[in-house]
Amino acid sequence: MSDSTALSLSQLPPEVLHVIFHYLDIPDILRIRRVSRYLNGISHSRQVWTNAYRTAEFVRPPGPFLWQSTYLVFASIGTSSNMVLLKRKYRRAS
Repeated sequence: MSDSTALSLSQLPPEVLHVIFHYLDIPDILRIRRVSRYLNGISHSRQVWTNAYRTAEFVRPPGPFLWQSTYLVFASIGTSSNMVLLKRKYRRAS
């Protein structure tokens, strides 16, 4: 493929990026938001974090609920994933 026909992620519409983000785990979503402002904006959408919440491989509180903001969904994922990381770290230390 020549340079003139190559597409970058920043040229894809949000709907396509939401499908791509569906296959990413939480650390990858957090990494991809550092690539560009456009991807950062897409990574903050409620759809991305609702899907990440539902497919996460750790114990999490019930939800997400319609009344929860994107920030609250993200915060609950972060809290749950941090607990998992602390448990893993503790197990390795003992």
